[in-house]
Amino acid sequence: MNAMYGNIAGKPRACRNATRMLRRLGRLVVSHPEGRAFVDRLRDATDLFVESLPTRQECDTILVPLGLDVTIETNQNSI
Repeated sequence: MNAMYGNIAGKPRACRNATRMLRRLGRLVVSHPEGRAFVDRLRDATDLFVESLPTRQECDTILVPLGLDVTIETNQNSI
């Protein structure tokens, strides 16, 4: 879900559907090509609604019940 997470209205349902389509041991990546800091700066610089990338708590709430392990990467180069 690259640069689109904030545009998804039904996030739990969308994540459930994406997880259903993963291969065994597959990965679901929620990201933005410019990173969290860029998205947060964009939110501060505009009157438009810009939703941030999910927090650890949001990931745990939505993804862990789907059987996914949650890893938060802060260094984009490590992905």
